[in-house]
Amino acid sequence: MRVDEALARLAGKSGFQIEQISGGKAGITVQDLAAACSGLRRDSYILALALWVEDYSHLEELIAGVEGYTKRVARQDKWRIPKDKPIIPRMAAMAIDEVVFAHKHRCKACTNGFIYRKGGHIDPCRHCNGNPSGRMSTRDRAAMLEVNQSNMSRNWSDKYEVIHRHVLNMRNKAWSHIGKGLISRHN
Repeated sequence: MRVDEALARLAGKSGFQIEQISGGKAGITVQDLAAACSGLRRDSYILALALWVEDYSHLEELIAGVEGYTKRVARQDKWRIPKDKPIIPRMAAMAIDEVVFAHKHRCKACTNGFIYRKGGHIDPCRHCNGNPSGRMSTRDRAAMLEVNQSNMSRNWSDKYEVIHRHVLNMRNKAWSHIGKGLISRHN
């Protein structure tokens, strides 16, 4: 497999299985991926393993790291957190779940959020309501945090987006680092 094909497959879906042996061909092996990961931050490395090799053995460590980041942001921005609810650990776990398992949240009924009818009429998909991207709804997020939906929209959505964006940034850094490593290794 060529490097550009491997990168396209990695970008295209989560859970891509890497060839175990190259068989003497110019392929991407587990060893190639491991070499491309050298120098990558630990949290991004764990996220990369979960996303592209389906190795979930270190997700607890990743959740703890994102939880620490969330606590720092909460202190810095002076979030008011109810003492009776573990909102921060749940936000960290939910952000990781939403990134790592996004392919499981995608709409199965449509490809882009719309259903195309005869005569050029376009309707939002009734299953995902026009949101096929794999992102959880505000209702689902509120249920995971055990807060009501209006409280989620009013108090927690913006805060959660900060954490979710942090995990997406880790994914993007891992993707960029691994891509550069694979390209330099096979050129």
